[in-house]
Amino acid sequence: APKALEDFSGEDPMQVLHNVGTRARIVQISPFPSALSKTGSDGVQLLVHGHDLIKLDKVLNAGPPLQVQTSKLRPPKQDAQDDTVKAYINEAMHTIREIMKINPQFREHA
Repeated sequence: APKALEDFSGEDPMQVLHNVGTRARIVQISPFPSALSKTGSDGVQLLVHGHDLIKLDKVLNAGPPLQVQTSKLRPPKQDAQDDTVKAYINEAMHTIREIMKINPQFREHA
């Protein structure tokens, strides 16, 4: 049997997991159909709302379920007039517009 994603037996989660990530709230969860699946539902699609940039401090319990202690990180200050920041904003807006064309459900949460 394949090893579950949540199974860290024999491994140090601090070495396997990314040490920086985003704390997010799940807004919507939907079945994700797959043409390859016999049941028609191979996974799920999540719509999340990001809250904070966080850093993994320590593992409290390797689980399952995995329990960790995190702390908030302050993003570095960026000048809104910086060309790099403008490029990221433009690319993000372009991607959001493309998603809205493809997935009408996205508009409900935009």
